[in-house]
Amino acid sequence: MHKKDVWQWYSEHGYIDVRSKTNSCQYPIVNSAGENELCGMCNPCITLIRGGVLEPFTQSGLERYRDYEENHEKEPERFQMKNFNLCTYPQI
Repeated sequence: MHKKDVWQWYSEHGYIDVRSKTNSCQYPIVNSAGENELCGMCNPCITLIRGGVLEPFTQSGLERYRDYEENHEKEPERFQMKNFNLCTYPQI
């Protein structure tokens, strides 16, 4: 099964609460409500978005993904995941 199929299966069978716990984001961001949200720029997040699984992402997570896709080749130092600095993005 692909990730998208798994997420759909969770919805169809009433396991949406479990579905939200299956995230594998390497650099989750703590939002203003104190909850973790997916970064949109690590490999697991990119794989989900490219696979069409958008439900777990906030609007700001998708914006970070778009920024990454548009600029990671132009500004590679800003997106180096080894020393990933969340301060480059405003806290939400």
